[in-house]
Amino acid sequence: MTGAGRPDGSRSGVVGGAATLLVATGVAGAAAGGATAAFHAVAFAAALVFAAGVAGLATRGGAARAGFTGLEALGLACVAWAALAAVPLPASVVAAVAPQTAAARAAAVGDASGPWSLDAGATAVAAVGLAALVLLATAVRAVVAAGGGRALARATCVGVLLHGGAALLRGRYGEDDPLLLGWTVRRALNAWGTFPNRTQAAAYLLVGWTAAWGLVARPGRRADRALGVVTAAVAAASVVASGSRAGIVGIVAALGTLVCVRAGTARRVALGVASAALAVAAAGAAGVGPLAGALAWRANEGTRLEIWRGTLDLAQRQPVGIGWGAFPYAYPGDGRAPTDRWAAVAESDLLQGAVEFGAVGVALAALLAVAAVRALRADRRVAGPGGLPVPVALAGWVAAAPLALTGAPFHAPAVAAAGVVAWGLARGLVRGHDASGAPGYRTASTAESPWRAS
Repeated sequence: MTGAGRPDGSRSGVVGGAATLLVATGVAGAAAGGATAAFHAVAFAAALVFAAGVAGLATRGGAARAGFTGLEALGLACVAWAALAAVPLPASVVAAVAPQTAAARAAAVGDASGPWSLDAGATAVAAVGLAALVLLATAVRAVVAAGGGRALARATCVGVLLHGGAALLRGRYGEDDPLLLGWTVRRALNAWGTFPNRTQAAAYLLVGWTAAWGLVARPGRRADRALGVVTAAVAAASVVASGSRAGIVGIVAALGTLVCVRAGTARRVALGVASAALAVAAAGAAGVGPLAGALAWRANEGTRLEIWRGTLDLAQRQPVGIGWGAFPYAYPGDGRAPTDRWAAVAESDLLQGAVEFGAVGVALAALLAVAAVRALRADRRVAGPGGLPVPVALAGWVAAAPLALTGAPFHAPAVAAAGVVAWGLARGLVRGHDASGAPGYRTASTAESPWRAS
């Protein structure tokens, strides 16, 4: 993310504007509380498609000419599989592939025919959102390749500062339900900013660390480095203040990764990060140290464990999947605990994605993950001495990983969109270019980078 970029100043301004639009769309979606309602989700998906189209025009159709990469093609395959669950099928087929759905539908209306999703409407909406995310990934790639990587990182940092700063300034959990021009505000700012829960807020803030540390590692100006440091600090402070234990563990894991890579011990990063995260978590659970209050075992933790067990039970009952986005209506029943509250999420993106996507979807997602790792390795080889180590470029994802394992933040479209932008920035950082990811790009100098590229 260093270098002079394109010589055409007007061109750079247009690409920078497209980059800012992409992030502004995500900020607006987060302001709607993660855009989790059906109408909000569709509207947010439409906004992502619009932003992707503008980015494509700003980059002279670079993404369209290049077509979809292997990663994006696999993403579209996941979209197709998700949409298939909303297609009506004969009763005999539904009974064979989706016994849970067949039994529920037969008991309700006496006819098992229809989609195998337990909530076909929610699945159709979710599939639209997934397709929009793939288009967003294509647009981010085009923007970074055309010279907008730095503008994208700056805009991401501003978005993180807006949400993290709002949460810190608000500083309390109560929603005062204030009036705005005579109308009641549905969701007031709280200690989680504009999000409905701390897990979504923390994940949104921490994936932004990719942009923050990217500006620190590849500063073009002192102002960029200062913006990166301030953004990382505000995001961390907001997460700690929110009481997100998984977020705190993620911060420790990400910082441990950065320290290990800075010290030149990249091969020991995994062991060091895991040890540090476990030590912090154990100390908090045992009531030792200043983080004991934030990491203490909470009264409702048993409920989370019950939901995890119930989710695994549901996955065994219908291996084909219950339909993307259908978890809130599929989980209740059959004696799955807890019985005193509505389980809207599986308290784990990993488990919820697996039960919604089914065995085939999990296989597609695994292929996508393998392709993502191979793409990063290829980017690193192309970069030579000019690229950043992969763990540094993925600092935001490392920080958000504990949240995805113990909560479902990335099921919120706005958080998922932030993750897509962070992924696009990470690939640019690993390649070691400011913007020019297209053929003939200039390799950045590592003179100012505080991390070794080995």
